[in-house]
Amino acid sequence: MDDSTDSEDQTDDTEEEQEPAYDIESYRHALTEARRTLDQQLQAFNDVNEKAWRIVQLNGLIATVYVTAVANALDGLTFSVCSILLVALGLSSMGVSVLLASEGQKATTVNIGQSAEAFESLRSNDPPEIKYLYRTLEDYESWISQVNEKTEINGTTVNRAKRLSIIGVVFITVGSILAFVQ
Repeated sequence: MDDSTDSEDQTDDTEEEQEPAYDIESYRHALTEARRTLDQQLQAFNDVNEKAWRIVQLNGLIATVYVTAVANALDGLTFSVCSILLVALGLSSMGVSVLLASEGQKATTVNIGQSAEAFESLRSNDPPEIKYLYRTLEDYESWISQVNEKTEINGTTVNRAKRLSIIGVVFITVGSILAFVQ
């Protein structure tokens, strides 16, 4: 019976030796890269938000200058139906541009770090370092994906706002020139 116990112990030792060896240092490096990638994604996200805000400001400035210029030159302008339609279309386009830029600036909640519950779970479960590193790396993967997806959506919306703003300025300019020429 002792022989069977010894062979079982040897089998257990062999099974333990067959577990994959994890390189903790590789996981640490991967986490460093994940942090850097998330920081870059967040910077891109902030850049899109700043671009959206600049579009809103520019549209406000253009509309203010236009209304002031028209008010000062009202005596010399003759607005035909065509010029009124072009100006109205341009102002509407700029209004929609502001709405899109505001939508593109709106941030949904994205997770950019461990939650308090994750730290509490870590303390209560006291996992081995490799499990902690593995789980944290998985979390970074999802955070990077969330921020990247939101940045792409916001970027597309803000680019549409920029195009509409340019179209609006063109329509307003053409409508004003027609009003001035007539």
